[in-house]
Amino acid sequence: MSGLQLMIPPFVACMVLVAMLSYLGLHVIAREVIFVDLSLAQMAALGGLSALLIHVEADSTWAYAFALFATAVGALLFALTRTSSREGRRVPQEAFIGIVYVVASAAAVLVANKVPGGGEAIEKTLTGSATASSRFRFTRRKPSAWGGGSSGGTSCSICRSAS
Repeated sequence: MSGLQLMIPPFVACMVLVAMLSYLGLHVIAREVIFVDLSLAQMAALGGLSALLIHVEADSTWAYAFALFATAVGALLFALTRTSSREGRRVPQEAFIGIVYVVASAAAVLVANKVPGGGEAIEKTLTGSATASSRFRFTRRKPSAWGGGSSGGTSCSICRSAS
């Protein structure tokens, strides 16, 4: 296999991510919620680790459902705390997003402490590699399983390293 053939799946994965994230990034900047992606990615990681806590297999559909549910809960919290610019804000939404990020990170570490092999789960959650993607890994997930944040591949199955 030549080097060019080896790099085609990671290149396609990167182009898909560029198309999706540039469009979503414009909306994030327009709404002035810059760090919401990091916070939602941590919520997805917490959901995935919570699935491991109740002995769900790591790459199963249920694990992705847990991550998607945790991300949806985070998005709902952010939607409920959003106020219009005319209303008086006591706490800016960016501060609330930061608080959710820190709490989700701390909770993920605490959950990983209780999960057998939690250290490996945290390492796999925090590291991603687009160059280690394969055609099988790119095409085997349904598009609904790709969601849940976009922080360096933390929760995107396209960017996770193939194991």
